[in-house]
Amino acid sequence: MEFDTIEVCTDRRPPARAKARVKVVTVCHRGNVRSVGLAWELKETYPGYDPVAIGYGTAGPELSDLLYRWADVIVVMMAGYERHVPAEFKDKTRLCDVGADTYGNPQHPRLKAKIKA
Repeated sequence: MEFDTIEVCTDRRPPARAKARVKVVTVCHRGNVRSVGLAWELKETYPGYDPVAIGYGTAGPELSDLLYRWADVIVVMMAGYERHVPAEFKDKTRLCDVGADTYGNPQHPRLKAKIKA
């Protein structure tokens, strides 16, 4: 089988050097509401951040370890969740305490207000 070659990029100049982005892992229990809400807020409001949301109860140990090593900052979404972050990463762990998930939606107005507080 033969394919035609298509020139996708006609501009051969090297890309402009991008500023380093702050790599953030946001952590809640399942990784669906609170951590996603914070990740969305960071993406929408602070363009210098590169957030990834995970759940300590759903992400496997290999993925969690990979992301914790990658991150500049790890943000847990409720007091006590820091116990799920290995000791070697405690120095870059922060708390954004929005309480238990009573929101059901990462864009819930009460959750957004607590994240911004």
